[in-house]
Amino acid sequence: MLKIKKNNESVLSIGNFDGVHLGHQKILQTVKELSIKHKIEASIISFYPSPFSFLYPSKFYGHIDTYTEKNEKIKKHGIDNIEILEFNNKIRHITAEDFLSNIIIDCFKPKVIVVGYDHHFGYNKKGDYDFLYKNREKYNYELIKINKELIEGMTISSSKIRESLLSGKVDIANKMLGSFFKIRGIVIKGSQLGGKIGFPTANIKVEDLKLIPGKGVYLVVVKIFNKEYMGMSNIGTKPTIN
Repeated sequence: MLKIKKNNESVLSIGNFDGVHLGHQKILQTVKELSIKHKIEASIISFYPSPFSFLYPSKFYGHIDTYTEKNEKIKKHGIDNIEILEFNNKIRHITAEDFLSNIIIDCFKPKVIVVGYDHHFGYNKKGDYDFLYKNREKYNYELIKINKELIEGMTISSSKIRESLLSGKVDIANKMLGSFFKIRGIVIKGSQLGGKIGFPTANIKVEDLKLIPGKGVYLVVVKIFNKEYMGMSNIGTKPTIN
C-alpha cells in the first residue's frame, strides 16, 4: 500500500486540481469553510502527473500547473494538509473500494467529503459521487457535491483551459483560471542577438510537463525576484533570425 501519513479528522476533497481554476477554487473554499465550522483540518488529495497524462501520453500536451505551482495555489486557500500522489501503475489499479477504505478513510478520517460534480477515482473510474453516496453511512461521513461553474455560458474545466491555451486564446483561459496563466523557468543562454539591437531577451527553460501556449507573440508581465516589467514573449519559431 502507499506510504501516506495518518492525518487527524478532516474535511477532505479529492481531485486533479490542474490549474486550480474558479471551479476548483469553489471546492477549496467549501473545504476550508467547513473545516473552520467543524474545527478540524482541511485536507486535499491530488495527483501528479495527472491520470490522463499517464494513461494517454500521446494525447497529452502538458499540465496547466507544475507540481510546485499546484501545491502553492492550493496552500493559498488555507488548506492544512495536501497529499499529491504520484499517479503510476500502482495507483492506477487500486479499486475504488480500496482507495476509499485504505486511503481516504484510514489516512484522512473525513467527517465531510467534498467533490466536484464530475470527479472519479479508483480503477475504471468507479469512485464517483454515487459510489461515495452509497458508502456514506458505512463510513460515517457527510458528502457534498459542488456543481459546475460557468463563465460566459461555458463550463469551466481544466481541459477547456488547456484547449484555449493551445489555440492561443489566453483571454478565455485567464477568465476560467481567475488569474493570468503563468510560465516559470530558469533563464538560459541564447544567441544574445537581442541585446545588440536594443531589445535584450531572456530564454526560459520550462519543466517538461508544463503546457506551453500555441505559437504567437504575447503581451506579458515579467517577474524577476520581486520586480515586475512589461514585456513581449515569443513562443514558436524565429524566422527573422533564421
